[in-house]
Amino acid sequence: MLACGTVKRSAHRSTLVASVAVVCAILGCGSRTSLPLPGADWDGDGSTDLGPASGGHTGLDLLGGTGGTAGSPSTGGIPSSGGASTGGAPTTGGVPSTGGAPTTGGAPTTGGSSGGENLELTYFKAFPPGSVDYFGYAVALSIDGSTLAVGAPAEDGLYAGASGAVYVYRRSEGEWIAADYIKASNADNTDSFGSALALSADGNVLVVGAPGEDSSASGANGSQDDNSVTNSGAAYLFWYTGGTWVQFAYFKASNPDAFDLFGSSVAVSSSGQTIAVGAPGEASSAVGINGDPANDGAPNAGAAYVLDWDGYSWAEADYIKASNTGEGDGFGHSVALSGSGSMLAVGAPFEASAATGIDGDQNDAISYAGAVYTFVREGSWIQSAYVKASNTGESDLFGSAVSLSEAGNTLAVGASGEQSLASGVDGDQSQDSGSTIGAAYLFTLAQPTWSQIAYVKASNPQAAHFGRVLALAGDGESLIVGAQMERGASTGVNGDQSTPVLVGAGAAYFFRQDPNGWAQAAYLKASNTDVGDYFGAAVAIDFDGGTMAVGAINESSSASGVNGDDESNDLTYAGAAYVYSSE
Repeated sequence: MLACGTVKRSAHRSTLVASVAVVCAILGCGSRTSLPLPGADWDGDGSTDLGPASGGHTGLDLLGGTGGTAGSPSTGGIPSSGGASTGGAPTTGGVPSTGGAPTTGGAPTTGGSSGGENLELTYFKAFPPGSVDYFGYAVALSIDGSTLAVGAPAEDGLYAGASGAVYVYRRSEGEWIAADYIKASNADNTDSFGSALALSADGNVLVVGAPGEDSSASGANGSQDDNSVTNSGAAYLFWYTGGTWVQFAYFKASNPDAFDLFGSSVAVSSSGQTIAVGAPGEASSAVGINGDPANDGAPNAGAAYVLDWDGYSWAEADYIKASNTGEGDGFGHSVALSGSGSMLAVGAPFEASAATGIDGDQNDAISYAGAVYTFVREGSWIQSAYVKASNTGESDLFGSAVSLSEAGNTLAVGASGEQSLASGVDGDQSQDSGSTIGAAYLFTLAQPTWSQIAYVKASNPQAAHFGRVLALAGDGESLIVGAQMERGASTGVNGDQSTPVLVGAGAAYFFRQDPNGWAQAAYLKASNTDVGDYFGAAVAIDFDGGTMAVGAINESSSASGVNGDDESNDLTYAGAAYVYSSE
């Protein structure tokens, strides 16, 4: 492991790129050697793009990463007794901040109205912040919106360059406090810990993805001592007990291999007792549930893994593949679980069929159209649906992000490459004259079938990758969608959308469902909007839409903690997060 001082800050961009290498079949770009970071043009449209991202239920995603959606109230959480280790006891996490006492937020600013509601805006930074940390790369919220986790996968800490970190904030009596700074037990150079996050309903179980981790261990709590399998990836589970975070489990795939990127996406049930992890670089040609993982005949086909707590120990319950496994599909790029952990959605944004709707022909006819697969557990897992957009198109990347309601009966899907210039909800889907405009799709489950109920677009459509990240509220009646390449120059809530002059400033869009259907309720911008900040790179939402979080990974102020000075621009790509709360 490298000492902290051995990797220069100026090298972080290249080292983090190297840590998440993946072939072009997953990227849909020219290079087959690395996954680009901010400043790269992964989609070949001539503009700089975000590269990997994440959020609460999806992780180190090139395009997608959903924010964390809180599920139902906790039904038990992780027992305090520990549990059997299959390869050495997990070490404790929850390292206290080395940057001085956590700071306390001042009075939040008040934004405009949102469908009659006022939104308070609170501004979050790492404590302390660092250049090129990409703080805000992933965000997750508890069910009541009182616990916020923010990932900074290029953070150095005391350990290694771009090893990554997670910061936790808690709200008490209306005031946010910077509470905890968390590192992996085996933090190492370019592990990208913090690329994906998920919180249990009560905010006391935290799952963190580190797709650049390199050990050869398999299963739960194996040996962390070697770095022999490059970018095989890992996930970590932390439990908040006795006023501190304890690392409770270290997860690896049952079939770890180089560049599998296990931990690129993560999800957790409301109780914290079921975990889903995506590995979009996994290469087996197996199909369905618990097939043969040993045949690496389909590079970057991808896989998902479900792990369960049985009351005594963690174990991998199932190894999940698509019904039409294909090379380069990127299955596992995004994952989501229902509150009970009995419904799973998995995105494969590079899947290539021309089907539309539910359970169509799984042919390979349109490159990078994308697909989503849903699975239900009734004793054992079965695939319940093969979900496609209503307007499937080439390079739409449907499945960039997925999110499920707590009950598992509403599904939101992002398609960051969708090309229509429609605006609002249920506009004309045939206007494919744009590029990387993006869209979101909402589906409802009326047993036994899914049906699409809304086609969602930004109010100011532009080449913004709308739908690259999204999060559905636990009650299924609110949705937040990020568009990190949006160009608006306004600040706060519901500002002017008519001045698209700041490339990559970014925006987020808040939608609500009422008796008349879905409609946009708010247009969200940072308090300190600036060119290239990539506000909207990650999003999260609580159970009822009363609290939302948005990450801006390239924001560059040197403020620390909560509600610091957001006007300085002297700490390049430090990153920031913003929380919007109903008064």
